Amino acid sequence: MRDKNPVIMGLIGALLLSTPAVAATADDFTDFPSDWSAPALSQAVENGLLNGYDGKINPTGLLTRAQMATMVNRAFGATATASLSGYEDVAPTDWYYEELAKAVQMGTFQGDNGALQPNQPITREQAFAVLARAFVLEAEDTDALNTFPDKGEVSSWAANAVAALVENGYVTGSNGKLNPKSQITRAEFAQVISNLAGTYVDQSGPAARMVAGNVIVRGDAVSLDHLTVHGDLILADGAANVSLDNVRVTGRIVIRGGGEGVQLTGTSAGSGTVVANPNGTTRLDASACDLGTVTVQSDLSIDGKVDRVLVSESAHITVEKGAAVDAITVAAENTRITGNGKVSSVQANASQVTVSTQGTKVSAADGVTGIKAGDKTVSPGKTETVPSSSGGSGGGGSGGGSSSGGGSSSSGGGGTTQQDLVVASQTKLVDLGWSQFVAVRFTDGNNLENCTVTVDGTDVTSACTPVTDDGSLVKWEITALNPAKVVISKGSQRQTVALTDNANPTAPAVGEKAETYYFLTNGPVYVWDYHLTNYDAAGQVRVKPGKTTFSLTNQDAGAIAYYSPDAILKKDDSAGNIYNVSGAVELMFNYANGTEAEKAWVDGITNVALVAADERNNTLNENLDYTLDKAYPHNGGTVACIQVPLGQSNFFSNGRYQLRVTSQGESKLFPIHVVNETVPSMTLTESSVESGKNVHFQVQDMTYGITMPIYRVDLTDPAGKTTTLTKLDDWYLIGDTFVLYNDKTNHIPTKGTYQLTVYADGFQSFSKKFEVTKGTDPASANLPKGLAIDALSGSTSSGGATSGSGSEGGSNTMNANLVFQADLLINAEIMTELGTGNASAQAIVERWDSMTHDAVYLEGAAQVYTASGYFNAVNTARSSGTYLSFAEYIQEDDAVTTPNRPYAVKQVLEDNLLGEATSFSETASKPVPDLILVQEEGGRYTAVSQVTEGTDPIFLCQDEAYLTALAEQGKLYLNDATYSGAELDEADYAIDQDAGTITLDQEKLGNKLALGANTLTLSVEGYQTAKLTFSYQKALEEVSLNAPAEPIVLGEAVVITCNGHHEDSVCDFLNNLTSVQLTGPDNTTKEIFKHGVESVHKDTGYTIAGTTLTLGKDLFEDKWSDAPAGTYTLTLSAAYGYGKQTVTFMMKEKEEKPEPGPEEPSISVPTTAPRIEKKTNYSGNTYYELKFDEADRAWVSKVSGIVRDSNVTYSQKGSLDDIKFGNTYYLDEKAGIVAISFPSELWETTYTVVISSAQSVALTLEVNIPGFSGSPSVAIKTADS
Repeated sequence: MRDKNPVIMGLIGALLLSTPAVAATADDFTDFPSDWSAPALSQAVENGLLNGYDGKINPTGLLTRAQMATMVNRAFGATATASLSGYEDVAPTDWYYEELAKAVQMGTFQGDNGALQPNQPITREQAFAVLARAFVLEAEDTDALNTFPDKGEVSSWAANAVAALVENGYVTGSNGKLNPKSQITRAEFAQVISNLAGTYVDQSGPAARMVAGNVIVRGDAVSLDHLTVHGDLILADGAANVSLDNVRVTGRIVIRGGGEGVQLTGTSAGSGTVVANPNGTTRLDASACDLGTVTVQSDLSIDGKVDRVLVSESAHITVEKGAAVDAITVAAENTRITGNGKVSSVQANASQVTVSTQGTKVSAADGVTGIKAGDKTVSPGKTETVPSSSGGSGGGGSGGGSSSGGGSSSSGGGGTTQQDLVVASQTKLVDLGWSQFVAVRFTDGNNLENCTVTVDGTDVTSACTPVTDDGSLVKWEITALNPAKVVISKGSQRQTVALTDNANPTAPAVGEKAETYYFLTNGPVYVWDYHLTNYDAAGQVRVKPGKTTFSLTNQDAGAIAYYSPDAILKKDDSAGNIYNVSGAVELMFNYANGTEAEKAWVDGITNVALVAADERNNTLNENLDYTLDKAYPHNGGTVACIQVPLGQSNFFSNGRYQLRVTSQGESKLFPIHVVNETVPSMTLTESSVESGKNVHFQVQDMTYGITMPIYRVDLTDPAGKTTTLTKLDDWYLIGDTFVLYNDKTNHIPTKGTYQLTVYADGFQSFSKKFEVTKGTDPASANLPKGLAIDALSGSTSSGGATSGSGSEGGSNTMNANLVFQADLLINAEIMTELGTGNASAQAIVERWDSMTHDAVYLEGAAQVYTASGYFNAVNTARSSGTYLSFAEYIQEDDAVTTPNRPYAVKQVLEDNLLGEATSFSETASKPVPDLILVQEEGGRYTAVSQVTEGTDPIFLCQDEAYLTALAEQGKLYLNDATYSGAELDEADYAIDQDAGTITLDQEKLGNKLALGANTLTLSVEGYQTAKLTFSYQKALEEVSLNAPAEPIVLGEAVVITCNGHHEDSVCDFLNNLTSVQLTGPDNTTKEIFKHGVESVHKDTGYTIAGTTLTLGKDLFEDKWSDAPAGTYTLTLSAAYGYGKQTVTFMMKEKEEKPEPGPEEPSISVPTTAPRIEKKTNYSGNTYYELKFDEADRAWVSKVSGIVRDSNVTYSQKGSLDDIKFGNTYYLDEKAGIVAISFPSELWETTYTVVISSAQSVALTLEVNIPGFSGSPSVAIKTADS
């Protein structure tokens, strides 16, 4: 059931434009409500569905049929009209005449007995029927109405429509009832249509984005790319020339419009695609798409590649030249299938179906008539092939088809609509030369869990293995040559696909799933390809394939919906970082309105790292400073948002990056885009622009390095049509010169205003309008194509050599030993043979074909066999009529072995990159069993993503044999210590074979166990080496910062205290500071450094002692010299996940002292002992600071000498840095500080210190120095005359 309250996420700015030129708002109406209806009414107003009248919206007014027709028309951007001549109650002079004409054309309004009843209030069931027609919603039955006590009041003609809305969660009833005959108010209808459509798109938006709820596209020339729609995507009646590039739709794609064409690239529809265009033929161009079953209810022209089509209403399907359709099922009479393209098979389950696409196998269900395959008549239950030319033989065909390659027949459904169980054209025998497989491609909803696969009478389901991630494509390795057919059954339904023309096949054995084996190859590899280290999403070095299956859609099935707007990078001298930049990246996820899985993902986030935006995924910053807000305001609701400030290590420049977010022990990568604040611009360099000639522009404010940043250019012509241009063919950027090429293809044929829109990595998009003054007038431009330019005048130069010419010689390649995992290679070969369009599979096959095949061997086996011996044995067996698998070959006595072993190999990964180099024995050894990081709670183990400081890391292993071998002869290394041969001592870890655990003793390991990432390497003879990377996180202390409550006088130091719980009176947070920033009264932020870094003469830095941080006394007047008094905010950042802490305090001006009189008053000797603190100066010498109360500062200013223990006289120094051990001191008269040194700190000592004053009595202090540990103390002993 879909969300009943869709929340818009990610469609911002220009993407959300309402149909009216100036959209109304709630403030425009005097009676706009503030109750439950306000959000839906606001949305209806802002998107142009409701305009109101005379300044009122009338929310409680009953909705008339004409008003509803108008709202639906506006929602779908309808413009086409039908004739209303058959309706008696509407006249051309009525305000609603055109709107009702649009509604009739849309098929949403049908009327009754020649009347449309425009002024009658519409009932709830009528409104529901209109919406079900508009959104093309149907229910298989009306069971969804059974929960409502008034279901019997629903008219029979409306029951299916009401059930469809209830079934999909759009209608929930009122007080438990449907009230079908009740009338509906304007506010109620606004709520229903808001449930059905949360987002309207009227023009293109280039950035990646995400939407929760249904999306209606109703604009002209809309282009959407990298958009995820959690709901249906509806190309409405007003949509024309729509382009979808890498758009993922979890629901349906519904095509009601499209104009001249709908172009889809890399796009998927989780619940299939529906074509229901009331205005004519839809032209659909699909490339590398997974559209599910395309259900056709109106005429359709197909370009590109479509897998499955179901014709549910009479239609004409044209398959254009070069296009291909795997299978068409026809469930509607009077359907025609024509064109010069390829249709593999047609299953006619309805009468009067004609097919003229050459080579198509046409099967007729039992009980149907009038089925034509070209000029052949297809008898019920039979199959015929459309001949290559008309007028061919019309003889009867045999059931099921007899030629190899996909003849198909279905049974069990009679004349009813029944989707095929498999795609016949992709269910076939695939011969790899050295092995053969039956590939089975299931249709939506079918798989090995609910279907049975039988080959020539043998059930082989248990021996089938997946080719694709989702199991929609599987394979079975044959056990007997030339299988004749495969039968897929599900309940009473069966579908047969011919594999070969073998009339007497041998009943095959079931066979077994093959053990893992590898091919060793040798051949040329690009040098940079070989030496690059590649990383997975979690930042781990990739060594071997993570999987052996592929995706049919090139999309991650476990992807997390997200949205990240472009982050603006600003030059900012007050930013408080060494790069002087500011800005932040925002990465948003569903949360408040998300699924339980989405909420769990956000709740489990433990780390965010910065990763390069390339296929290698190398880590740029493992410890990003970030915040996570689970209630971040966005588009009227809230989302979860990760915010990452710019200006961090390796994150201070524009461009594309990735964020690696770790949650619940799993890491995922999310692309982000950082753009400069300054928007680039272009200046036309020609004095005039002439049609057919190249146009040059000068680009400003786009500084880049080696890689040219522009990735997309759109050109809008004077008529408003936008075309995406092709790099190199249509445009290029050379330095700062942009060239629009028109000599090969003339993009500016007519006079008028054109606009270029440029999209570039690291920069905001920008546009440039220019005028073509010399060209054809627009009115005369509609000539037939090819007549405007003489064919001989259009020639252009090729533009230089291509990268594939090979003229560079051999310097860029090297010879290497590569290992192919056999199952990965087989699946890649099958994917390529079936034409799935998976680029990774194709690249793996091409790499395999370019290599010399040396050897083949089982995983974990000591024996290696020559590939030539294996291939020869396979061919020999085939010539004698038998099939030989690798498992059977290695059992033969004459299997050819080889002693040759290369030293180092690299494995080919699932995306055709290369894993890290390992020894050959690694791939020939047994695989390491799963080793999972866990924590123990009450005798139970739970998987975790990290271990907290002070806790023993525990790894769970359920392979008893491996643990036994590890305990007997294994070696363990921590953090790559294996390079020095320093393995862990047996006392450092424990192996419990009964519990199945490996436990590291964190106390005994000590500093060997580092905070952050650690790598445990396990080496066991006969097994591959295991490298386990885990995170050992710091145990964070409580942090509570406090500043003085009263204003501090300028010229005094500021002491910040942490009052949290601390061990040994030392604040861990302060000891791990990574940044100290101070924001002054003028709101400028400055980075503060440790004392002595910036100056040794002024105290402008900070010092840390125990649980305090002290800001230097000269800091404020030095850095805020113009106006240092006021409020300051101190922001502290610390490592290990402490995050940021802030504290605020005030500084005040010094109080003016009155002019001294002729006689200085006597100064009293202090009666309160000073505070004592141990410190170190810039020279590295230790001293003790005696700080007296403010009332005693006058006495300090008159200090004239110091004597220790009656016989040691101290000398006064001019600065703190001059203090040395033994007998020196320094006075800070303004701060009331006496800094004094002592001779030793090796043991506890008590000194008697006499401080003399010029205008007062001396002060005798008893100072206790505790040695290296503990804190010093001071007390007043006597005050002598």
